[in-house]
Formats: sequence, structure tokens, C-alpha cells
Amino acid sequence: MKKHWEPEIKILRDAPRDADKLREILIIKQKEYEKAEDSEDIERLVPEIQMLKFGLFLVCRDLKNRSLSHPSNFPS
Repeated sequence: MKKHWEPEIKILRDAPRDADKLREILIIKQKEYEKAEDSEDIERLVPEIQMLKFGLFLVCRDLKNRSLSHPSNFPS
């Protein structure tokens, strides 16, 4: 099981924590996937795209939570 999750964990660990950069990388990887013809490339790109989407979700969720908890967002 550990061997199965190691590549996904590495992708998440190495991914930028900036939502815009993650979106850029995700677009590039999705274009690569659309052009890929080799099954090895497709098998490599699918989990990478999934993990980048998950990372983007986490970054956006964190940004939303931070903005909601910031004192300037509460009415006086």
C-alpha cells in the first residue's frame, strides 16, 4: 500500500501552495493528457492531475477559511 501512495504523496508535497500556480500546472498537465498517446504517459498523468486538483481544493479551502476567520470580515 505504501508503494502505491508514495508518488501521490510526493506530488502533494512538491506542489506549490499558491492557487494560481496550481491552476497553471493543472492546465498544462491536462493539455499533456489530452495529447498523450502512450499508455505510460496517461498512467503517469492521471494520478498527477488528481492530486493537483486535490491540492488546489485544499489551498482554496484554506484561503476561504482564513478569509472567513479574519476580524475585518466581521460586522462591527
